[in-house]
Amino acid sequence: MDLDPSQFLDLNRLFFESEGPEKYFLGRLRLLALDASGNLPDGDLTVDRFTLHLNDVDQGHEFASIEAVNLLHHCAETSLRLFFALEPPSQCPSLEIARIRGPREFKERVQQYLDAAINERLSRCRSVLATPGQAQVDESMFLGAIESMQALLFFAARRLLGDSNLYNSTKHGLNVRSDDMRIGLDIEPIETEGVGVQGPIHNHPLLRRSGPWLSGYESIRSDSRGRHVWVQTKVAVKLDSVLTEVSYLATLIGSMWAVGKCRFAGETTANVTLPVKDDIQDLLNDEERGVRKVRRELLYTNGGIQTITIEIGLIQ
Repeated sequence: MDLDPSQFLDLNRLFFESEGPEKYFLGRLRLLALDASGNLPDGDLTVDRFTLHLNDVDQGHEFASIEAVNLLHHCAETSLRLFFALEPPSQCPSLEIARIRGPREFKERVQQYLDAAINERLSRCRSVLATPGQAQVDESMFLGAIESMQALLFFAARRLLGDSNLYNSTKHGLNVRSDDMRIGLDIEPIETEGVGVQGPIHNHPLLRRSGPWLSGYESIRSDSRGRHVWVQTKVAVKLDSVLTEVSYLATLIGSMWAVGKCRFAGETTANVTLPVKDDIQDLLNDEERGVRKVRRELLYTNGGIQTITIEIGLIQ
């Protein structure tokens, strides 16, 4: 707390002199999209003394699914860490990022963001985007950027906390595999009576999910057993949606980095370019409509009920 603020100017300029993490994430996204598209070149790739024989590398959907989850998690974590570091009264974002070292402390701050009312989240986003050049920006565009930022950070926070066990299983390439599976929920018709209503009402559309799923194991609290139990968790990966989510979060990171350069490193303008809120919502709604996660409790020698939990979208 007793650091000399006179050194913050140099520290901030050193921190923001690079182009930021956006290009790093876009580079990973480019390589992942190339692999997932199946358009890799034939033959060998050579970098100085290193040669990669592409014909010996058959990644398939398993690599793409696992790497997509890891990349999305990294982008989500970076966007929130950068957001927390830029929030007023921050004077030195690099030190703010260094302060939050423990995963528990970081998760607590993410949970606090999730629990806050939407007006508070919007106010916090406004405080970060309020750059010195704000007066020259159209107010409607500025408000739209705030809404988009809030929506993306809220999505990032939910994914970080909701899929933390999945990420921990995939980041080392252990204890996880990719499966192709189809699953659906048939909803029975409801008999009802009323004016202008004849016969049963069918609840449509039926929920379906097909394609790659990541399968791993985790220990979760069981209310019926009163303790933690082992479950097999399968999480659906809609690859095109995940790649789009990564690109949205990378754009958010780039916009916040540009704002940081204005506020802390002497830049005069910040190029804030975010997807519009409706496009973000359409993408997230696509995820919400399907079966996303299935948990099956493993068998225990002392018996009891073997539970299966199905999660729709991000809401159980």
